Amino acid sequence: IFDRNGVIIADNRPSFSLTVTRERAGDWQQVLDSVVDALQLTAEDRALFEKRMRQGRRPFEPVPILFELSEGQIARIAVNQFRLPGVDVVAQLVRHYPQKEHFAHSVGYVGRINEKELKELDPINYSGTHHIGKTGVERFYEDLLHGEVGYEEVETNARGRVLRVLKRTDPKPGADLILSLDVKLQQAAEKALGGRRGAVVAIEPSSGEVLAMVSQPSFDPNPFVTGIGFKAYAELRDSIDRPLHNRVLRGLYPPGSTIKPMVAVAGLDA
Repeated sequence: IFDRNGVIIADNRPSFSLTVTRERAGDWQQVLDSVVDALQLTAEDRALFEKRMRQGRRPFEPVPILFELSEGQIARIAVNQFRLPGVDVVAQLVRHYPQKEHFAHSVGYVGRINEKELKELDPINYSGTHHIGKTGVERFYEDLLHGEVGYEEVETNARGRVLRVLKRTDPKPGADLILSLDVKLQQAAEKALGGRRGAVVAIEPSSGEVLAMVSQPSFDPNPFVTGIGFKAYAELRDSIDRPLHNRVLRGLYPPGSTIKPMVAVAGLDA
């Protein structure tokens, strides 16, 4: 997603996940203990890893247990690889918002598909992704941004293991969006608010294009992509400044005396 001048508002960046394949791991419980020890994680992390492992259906399919690995964690896994059979670091693309809080209320963000959305979505077209647009432009233009899933016809054995690929249809990437919003004008409007709570909308009268849409204070949408922690979300939800509240679309403001000429014109016309 770009602004009107080609500045990136939302893109995809590589993110590294840790996967465990039970068939190759052998005693996968012991392997999980080794992972926790190598990465210096907590007992809560260990319990979450085991829960995710038990959700895996087939022993030969890798199960992701940890997301958003740092460079330090990747290095620790590499050094300890000899005692981590069946453990792999896998790269995948994850939504990223380089402008952070500047467009959280207008562009919105994507998040993991929940149970309710899973029942309403096309199970085939969303079989290869775990995320969907939740708010703003990301949600409204989800069909355009998502693209189309690819297919493989494969030959498997009785256990479901793939033996060979018979036919392949490549996926089609989603479209790019160029918005009418202007990054520099957006930042100027935020600066004009001077840290106060409020909303600013700048519209081009001749075309109706929205050039800036500011709701302050705002929030960084990036943690919502991979799953924001309960404590971090509680701080946003319970803040007296209400950063999650979109003041442009949901704020209630008295129009003041500027409404009077419009009422007069409407009365004269009708």
